[in-house]
Amino acid sequence: MTEQSEDSNDRAMNATLVLNQALMVYWDDLEQALEGAQSPLVSRMLETLRECQEALRTLSSNDMSSKSGQFGTELSCIDHVAEEVMNLMREDEFSIAQWGVAYSHIQNTSNIPAAIIDAFDISFSAKDGFEIDGLKPMSFDGEHLSVEMWGAAHQLAEIGLLDQSVLDDLPRPRKEIMFDDEMLDALDSFVKSAKSESDDEEE
Repeated sequence: MTEQSEDSNDRAMNATLVLNQALMVYWDDLEQALEGAQSPLVSRMLETLRECQEALRTLSSNDMSSKSGQFGTELSCIDHVAEEVMNLMREDEFSIAQWGVAYSHIQNTSNIPAAIIDAFDISFSAKDGFEIDGLKPMSFDGEHLSVEMWGAAHQLAEIGLLDQSVLDDLPRPRKEIMFDDEMLDALDSFVKSAKSESDDEEE
């Protein structure tokens, strides 16, 4: 190993230590933001199931009183919707999506950037809510910085809690994770389209 590569490795190691310390500054603030919080997506799905169950009881009671199938179609459809919601909540994609929605919600209510929140190892249960278990690994292969830490580092730099020199010295994530110009343009178009649809709904 050359002296230059040793110096580069030392700077990379020091940069990861600085990043770790900068993230720890957010521990108490994030813990406070998570206190009593529930997953918005999970909460809404559970509320939908409760509404469906209540509707099934109410409409069934009406049909029993009249001894008729006045609400037979509605009962069948409500039962189908409830089953589909439960199936959706069992899917891996829902589990991933609920974390994304939670990160967005916490950022919008606490001003802690989602990329910083994602750098923490957080567990969730419908009963106990969110709990911080520590920081996620800086690297998963000992060579490349994890994408969670890369994203958090950029947010910390924007806030002013991380010098640009530290950002420059950090190891890079795996190349296949990084966006090229074409992917950035596609993401920008997606964001603009989503915002336009949201604005149309509000009107």
